[in-house]
Amino acid sequence: MPAEHNNRIEAIDVAKGIGMLFVIFAHINYTKAPLTVIYSFHMPLYFILSGMMFDRSRYSGFSQFIKRRFFSLIVPYLIFQFISLAFFFLSEIVFSGFSPEIADQGITYITQVFISQGSANMFNRPMWFVLCLFAVEIIYYLISSLNKIAVAVICAAAAAAGWLLESDIIPFDSNILPWSLDSALFSMGFYALGNIFAQSVKSTITKISQSKYKAIICILIFLCSTAVLIPLALLNGKISIGSKDLNNGFLLYLTGIAGTTAILSLSILLEKARIFQFMGQTSFYIMGIHYLLRMVISKVYVILGIPAYNSESLTECIVPFITITVLSLFFALLYRKADKIIRRKLSKRKTA
Repeated sequence: MPAEHNNRIEAIDVAKGIGMLFVIFAHINYTKAPLTVIYSFHMPLYFILSGMMFDRSRYSGFSQFIKRRFFSLIVPYLIFQFISLAFFFLSEIVFSGFSPEIADQGITYITQVFISQGSANMFNRPMWFVLCLFAVEIIYYLISSLNKIAVAVICAAAAAAGWLLESDIIPFDSNILPWSLDSALFSMGFYALGNIFAQSVKSTITKISQSKYKAIICILIFLCSTAVLIPLALLNGKISIGSKDLNNGFLLYLTGIAGTTAILSLSILLEKARIFQFMGQTSFYIMGIHYLLRMVISKVYVILGIPAYNSESLTECIVPFITITVLSLFFALLYRKADKIIRRKLSKRKTA
């Protein structure tokens, strides 16, 4: 059996952890080919895995769904965003001094915390994903009572509409939509794929984990998936869902599926690896802190007169990548412990 804890398949946590390593790397190194491949699947991976975790039966109704997702997504989102804003103002004042330009920029960042029109205008750029995912989940909840065929058709139409809004086919400025709604529409298909095929994928994970040929099967799946992923990703070119650059949306769906399959095959092989389990379970916190750590290191490099590490060089990014990953894990551990303490105290107050 694949390792499970409280009905949680650890291979899926591991997949989130592996995916987070790719996210960190993609925000450090700008080497064209690796970056093109990583961006072709790393956000689709998280939409698919999130869809796999969605279960309408866990909620008594829409209001409970909104309440629980608000506290699990939006509250930590706001915490990390305001930490980010505090860091922005402090670092700018220390390094550049206060100016009207910094004040204007700060207002832009504060506004984007609430309307989140993609990653471009956010200070902590990876956080665009949270409100986008929240929008996806609200829409999906509203249609999830329908049969699977209807859900699939609606989500396919939504994905096509999202692609159309972010293309140059129609004269529409997609940057005006709040919560990256155009990106949310495009990503509905990934979320639906994860949810509709969740039981089949989990059953497959179980069967592969039980097989005595587990390693061979996983390696073959990984090789076949990457054989599809790499050429299609390079054909489609550099994309960014957060920046609303999709190129060919159909190819992006193929690379998203192929990349997710490759990561899941690795996660089955590494499902006992506690470090990846932890990274997966705290992936939200790592996402929220790693970009700030990247900016801190960038400023340290400037102070020390060291050339920027995020150039097109794989070797230059090794030290920053390891440093940011380790520090992100440390802060994720602190945040999770603090969160547990606060929740425990709140729970005692309610029962008192």
